This record gives sequence, structure tokens and C-alpha cells, in this order.
Amino acid sequence: MLTSADLLDAFMGDLVGLRGAPRNTVLNYPRHVSRLLTFLDAHGVAPAEITAPLLREFTCWLSEAGLAPASVRCIVGANRSFILWLFGEDVLAYLPVDGFGKLPKKDGKLPPVLTPAEAWRLVTAWSRYRLSPLDIRNGVILRVLYCGGLRASELCDLDVSSVRPPCLRVIGKGNKERLVPIGWPAIRQLRRYLQRARPELVRGSDCGALFLSRLGGRMERTAIHTIVKTAARRTGMEDRRVYPHLLRHCCATHMLNNGCDLIALRDFLGHVDLSTTQVYTHVAIDRLIEVHRLFHPRAGEPGAAPVVREQRREWRPRRVRCVSRPRPPDPEHDARMDAWDEARRAKERAYRQTPQFKAKMSAYWKRRRAEARANRLGTG
Repeated sequence: MLTSADLLDAFMGDLVGLRGAPRNTVLNYPRHVSRLLTFLDAHGVAPAEITAPLLREFTCWLSEAGLAPASVRCIVGANRSFILWLFGEDVLAYLPVDGFGKLPKKDGKLPPVLTPAEAWRLVTAWSRYRLSPLDIRNGVILRVLYCGGLRASELCDLDVSSVRPPCLRVIGKGNKERLVPIGWPAIRQLRRYLQRARPELVRGSDCGALFLSRLGGRMERTAIHTIVKTAARRTGMEDRRVYPHLLRHCCATHMLNNGCDLIALRDFLGHVDLSTTQVYTHVAIDRLIEVHRLFHPRAGEPGAAPVVREQRREWRPRRVRCVSRPRPPDPEHDARMDAWDEARRAKERAYRQTPQFKAKMSAYWKRRRAEARANRLGTG
């Protein structure tokens, strides 16, 4: 009879060999399935004896362990695939119908993001350390994370061939490919890294990864996390919860605050469902307050006059006239038109020197100053 470790190895072998699972799945699934196997061993239950009540108890055990709802859902998703595999391999006599029961709701709120000034201070934390290739690499990594809104796993999977100025070809979740613009300033820093730093990080045969580790291999997410934490410590943000995915949140929130369209933001971030992108609308409260202040008639200070904005005229397409043939050159006609323009400008200059014009302008500016004074006093 196969042990729990043997079943886990066989499951991962089928997942990699038959389904071609992505690298993140290969890294995370063994850890998630091991939680279920540990839970079963603690209760003295073999994998072939799994029942629906036991799976529901496992879900409650995860929630009581203090895990976030998103983490619980990830663990349950991995173990659901494991249960289906056990049933397909005839290890389970029947498939638990109810499964893992009701999962905790995902928290729709995002953590507080950094301001644009704080985010840029974090991104440029390595600007003073440009001596070693690792310092150049770390500075470029922070810029790409913030300017492109990339996930840490997407950044680790980038190859040298992924650079398509001014964009990066990114392979996201579900092996879906998208082009992510990062801007020419970040591209210039990336080219500097490719020319000066990356050749010195290659050890032996080149693996083709865009960002290389100290040993010349492809970087891992833990290394990206360490780089961001070090940058936060250098900029005095060690008391803040700063991590790589926070730069993705900052990128999306700052773009939304500056008027980015929600559909375009969804494509930029690589989301499948628009509801995933709508989470960022809860963070962009400053933008919402500013819009309310500008357009609501009673959103001003106490005692201030209501804001009255004139209605925009309905847009109508201009009537396009037929374009005639180009007029042949006529020097005499051009000279007459130039003389007419000069006479009109001379007449305007003469009128601006008359007492009537000066009196009219003086009255206009007195009226404007009176209106401004009344608005400041709140009597307008």
C-alpha cells in the first residue's frame, strides 16, 4: 500500500509530466497537499479513507490556524485537485460530494498602498549603490515591479528575449501571454543592466533568464522579497508592511487615480475577470473624494456658494464640406490678403489705445476683483 509521501510524489509527477503545470504550481502544491496529509496523520486516517465531513473539518482547521481567507482558498484548491486525482487513480472508492464545505469569503479590501512619492522613493532606493552588478540589478527589478505592475513570479519568469521596447512580453497565470508597457525610462535602465551588469552575473552556460541570481541562475521569489525588504529598510519604511506585490497594488492604484480606464487596467494587470480589477476602486478613495468635491453642488466648505457648472452642449458631428482642388498660386491675391491682415491688426492696435477701451477693461477687472473678494468672504 502506498504511503502518503508516495501518493504525493505520484500526484506531482502526473501534474508535471501529463498536465505541464506551471512553475508556481510545482512549488506550491506539495506544501499545500502536505497540510492535508499532516491533518490526516494527526487523526489516524489514511488517504483512502477520506470523507466529506473530514474535509470540512480540515477547512475549519485551516481557518482556526489564523490563515487569511485567500490562503485557505489556495490550499483548498490544491487539495481539491489532489482529491480528484485520488479518485481517478482508484485510491478513493467514492468522490466526496460536498467536498470542503463552505469556504471563507475573500477579503475584498487591499492593504494601504504607498503614495506616489513614497513608492518612487522605494523604487530608487538602490540609486546610491551603483558600484556592483547586483546593485544595478536590484534597482532595475524595483523599477520593473512598479512601472509594469508585475507579479514577483512573472518577473522571475522573464527571459532576455522578453524585452520588446517599450514593453515586456509577460507570461502570466494560466500561461497567458500579454505585452506590458513599462515606459522608456525603465527600458533605459534595463538596457544599462543588460550591457553592464548581467554579463558579469553569468556563470558557465547562460540560462537565458533576464534577471540572474548571484550564482548565475534564475531568481526566485524569495530573493525578490528580500530585495524589496532591503529597499524599505534603506528608505526608513521598516515599520511598514512592504512586499513585492504591494508595488503591483501601488501601480494599479496610482494609474486609477490618474484617470486610467478600468478595462485598460484589467488588460494591463492580466486579470481575467473585471471584478478582480474593481478591488482597486476601493483603494482609490482620494480620487473619489476629489471627483465629489469638483462636481457635487454642495461639496464645498460650510457657507460656500454651491458649485454651478454649465451644461455641456450635445456633441454633433461637423458637416464636412467637399474639398475643392488646390488653388493655383496667385501672388497678387496673397499680397492683397497680407495687406488686409496688416490693416486689421493696425486697427486693433489703435483701438486698444483709445480711452473707451481702457475704461471698459478697468471696469471689467474691478468687477472680477469684487467677485473674487466676495467668494473669499463667503458672501457670493
